[in-house]
Amino acid sequence: MALIVTAVLVVVAVGGYVGISLKRGDTDYSVGKCVQQSGTKATVVDCSVEGAYRITSNVDSESQCTDAKQPWLAVTDPAGKTTYRCLAPASSS
Repeated sequence: MALIVTAVLVVVAVGGYVGISLKRGDTDYSVGKCVQQSGTKATVVDCSVEGAYRITSNVDSESQCTDAKQPWLAVTDPAGKTTYRCLAPASSS
């Protein structure tokens, strides 16, 4: 039972990282790229980096991400429009 509770807490903790808001600059957050949490921001990294997440889709709402257990990334463009990047562990891709 404790193992199940621990597993649920791990999933919730990973989900707690969701919604990292970014101002879109020169960074390329396109589908197929990988990111890693760096403080309160996301940094584009090589997909072989431990703990990296691959961007699997670009959607208008985080609720459109197909796996609700995975984190997502909020990206705000210079005009103020926010879109969302659905993420999946890069190691499973």
